Amino acid sequence: MNNNLLYEHPLTEKMRLFLRFEQLINNFHTACRDSTNWHTQCAIHGLIDLHEITSRLDMRADLVREIERIIGSLEKLEKIEKVNQDRLSTVVHKLQSEIVHLLDGRGPLDSHLKSHELFNALKQQRHKQGGMNLFDLPQFTHWINQPADTKMAMLRSWISPYDEIYRTINLILNLTRESGKKSDLTAKQGYYEQSLDHGITHQLLRLWVPGVNHNYPAISSGKHRLSIRFMHLDNMADRAKQISEDQDFQLMVCIL
Repeated sequence: MNNNLLYEHPLTEKMRLFLRFEQLINNFHTACRDSTNWHTQCAIHGLIDLHEITSRLDMRADLVREIERIIGSLEKLEKIEKVNQDRLSTVVHKLQSEIVHLLDGRGPLDSHLKSHELFNALKQQRHKQGGMNLFDLPQFTHWINQPADTKMAMLRSWISPYDEIYRTINLILNLTRESGKKSDLTAKQGYYEQSLDHGITHQLLRLWVPGVNHNYPAISSGKHRLSIRFMHLDNMADRAKQISEDQDFQLMVCIL
């Protein structure tokens, strides 16, 4: 299937967090490719969102537990002859190295920001009606008009702990995305349903849909079943409707 659009749907809260983290950190670094004031403000918005979704979590400890769970799952494959044992050993070793890296970290991810006056002022201002305005924070006006190198250096210092943790999250996401088998399927009259083995923790759905017909999947999932309704939308001002014709698509259920 050519010209496909990829849709991803998390099946656990942890996977939902990882996907949000991935998007926010990618948004941050994309904004940092340019040093205009507008791009700088976009980067700060992304950083504040990262801070807010992780500030009440012990990300390092959670990631260590997640890696230990994945290693346990992979070690069960050592007895299967068809599995590439050299590749399996390399992946397990890499995951074990990530645990050492995580345990070397100290303190919360945001410990360097808790007493940072400018960052905390921006965080408070962001939630006011109208968001961050230069006229409300003269210190922000002063800082954002500094040379590009000065601004980028501070942004890099702010994002550094999140970048370090993203290395592990990226590894987990890549392994998860590779842990399923892609199937060619058809949604009859725009609807598809599949039972899920309740003895397996399913992590992520990945769907590939032709991007030329304005159809998109509306996904509903639980522990025992997933359902997909294909909706048609060619005018964003209208309400989407379920299609009545068959829709071919590809599905991968990732279970690592």
